[in-house]
Amino acid sequence: MSKLLSFMVKFLRSKLIHPKLSYKIWQLLCKLNHGQSFFFPLRSSGNFPVLMYGGICGYSDSAIFFESLQYEQENIAVYRSILIESQIPVVIDVGANNGQSLMTIKFINPETQIHCFEPFPQLTNFLNELVNINNFQDVHINNNILSDTLGLGKLFFAKNSTDTASTVNDFQSFYDRSLTVEKITLDGYCQKNKINHISLIKIDVEGGN
Repeated sequence: MSKLLSFMVKFLRSKLIHPKLSYKIWQLLCKLNHGQSFFFPLRSSGNFPVLMYGGICGYSDSAIFFESLQYEQENIAVYRSILIESQIPVVIDVGANNGQSLMTIKFINPETQIHCFEPFPQLTNFLNELVNINNFQDVHINNNILSDTLGLGKLFFAKNSTDTASTVNDFQSFYDRSLTVEKITLDGYCQKNKINHISLIKIDVEGGN
């Protein structure tokens, strides 16, 4: 991160300017630093206030993946109905991407145990940063393809991509790169990690569902 960017991040975190202006500047910084991960405070808004840290991971638009919990309201309602009822919920997040569901779930119930599966290395590194900077407890990041068979699998993505990939070869016509990733099964993972119950399974795997 450049000295100028470091200064801007520190200044915006100081809350010395109006939140709306701060948000616009964050958008600009994200666009100018496409593909670079850094962390910034999230605004509180709506019925689900949150003040945590998020980041960018290569979106070509504003790259702010989690301004508030005002998107995907149907999913959030399901999360809340399940997570609030359980004292220590266990969640399987298949296709964790850059942590949208992880952040939402930890906000709704911080005691939730989350097992994330994200085979794209750039995103796995980002998720580990996200967990560390928030000091999230009981979050397990796995750089594997979750499948019904063991072995090796192909992950397809576009050149310079940092945030999207698929196990489906022709999911996107512009996916012109691939890498090999180890496949594991959910049954085997649960047995190895002594997981006896699962409260919620979220799957978003870019065509491989």
